[in-house]
Amino acid sequence: MSLCHRWAFKSILKEVQCHVGEANWKVVQMKTLFHILAHGCPMLEYEFLYELFVNLQVPNNPTMHWFNGIGWILVELMYNQIQATIIVAIQGA
Repeated sequence: MSLCHRWAFKSILKEVQCHVGEANWKVVQMKTLFHILAHGCPMLEYEFLYELFVNLQVPNNPTMHWFNGIGWILVELMYNQIQATIIVAIQGA
């Protein structure tokens, strides 16, 4: 089961309560965080990837709120979603 699904990100976006344009930015941020953590890399890499994304002209790249603190907030929301998914799977077993 892949936990990096768009529906999981949509659940998190509901918690954050952001508008559509901002939601696209948050998805880029969350996918970046998921990629970093899935490969066992430190969260410090998150902040430094912003400059790379700007140079690569990544679509929907956030123009603000790209710092280590926001990364931890989003990771906590991602963790809550994963935990809820696991609990539902266990209850259904």
